[in-house]
Amino acid sequence: DALNHVATDSRNGVYGFGYFKSPVLQIFGNSFVNAGDKDLLLVKYDTLGNVIWAKAFGSSGTDNASDISTDYAGNIIITGSYANSIQFGSYNLPVSGGQNAFIAKLSGNGDVLWAKGFAGNADDVGQAVKCDKYNNIYAAGSFTSRNLTIDGVLLDSMHRYNAYYCKFDEGGNLKWAKRRWATEFLAFTDINCFNNSNVIMFSIAYQGMLVFNPPQIGLPVPSGTQEVAQIRIDTAGNFLSQNFGPFRGYSVYTTVSSKDSIYLSGTLSALSGYFRGFLNQMTLLTEPLIDSRVSCGA
Repeated sequence: DALNHVATDSRNGVYGFGYFKSPVLQIFGNSFVNAGDKDLLLVKYDTLGNVIWAKAFGSSGTDNASDISTDYAGNIIITGSYANSIQFGSYNLPVSGGQNAFIAKLSGNGDVLWAKGFAGNADDVGQAVKCDKYNNIYAAGSFTSRNLTIDGVLLDSMHRYNAYYCKFDEGGNLKWAKRRWATEFLAFTDINCFNNSNVIMFSIAYQGMLVFNPPQIGLPVPSGTQEVAQIRIDTAGNFLSQNFGPFRGYSVYTTVSSKDSIYLSGTLSALSGYFRGFLNQMTLLTEPLIDSRVSCGA
């Protein structure tokens, strides 16, 4: 059992999002019975670590918690994937193929405001979510289904490993949805909103060739190795720029300050082949992903 994703709100709420595999989980006077192999778990704490409430959601299969974000109104947005029929409050999500992607919004009191499922004929996974200062929601993930439909918008498969990214307003209405692809592997590790410049930045791990701005292509990566990249779009979903690191990478996570400075952390593999953690600061959106100020540890 683990709460491996954390977020805070503007009202001193602390949220942990993860999973539990125990047959029965006791928390805050509630008894949660596991519906399958792995169920979703969302817990709210105060600043002293006291549990305020806890919620569990689960299907009869394996359900995965991927990311959590909060908006300026104190609501919570979560994303991940589910295997079989699952219910968030009064919302029953569709099922098709293997894993199915979801996004759900809850109030600060734990009430489900809305929930959506994206189900194709193969594996579709919600991987990252973020809110901007207007409470719009940006969500992203990967899909191997031949087609994926997001609120009536059909995204057809461009390759074996496809990416979707989309924008919802605070009521859950889809504003736009788009897809791109990589040749061997693709996963979103993070989304960040630059509120002073209306730029959205995706952090991505990929293998092979990443194509995010056709007909332009990204740097090819030798087969079997993994690269990290950052893709920047505007709030309408239009491509702006892409950055790649000079080292092989496993993951990159980003924090943005109120002045839009960028702080990066994650895992890289240097020329020695060993994985190393890094911490880096960028002050301009046009700077290289990993520059001379990177600090690595063994």
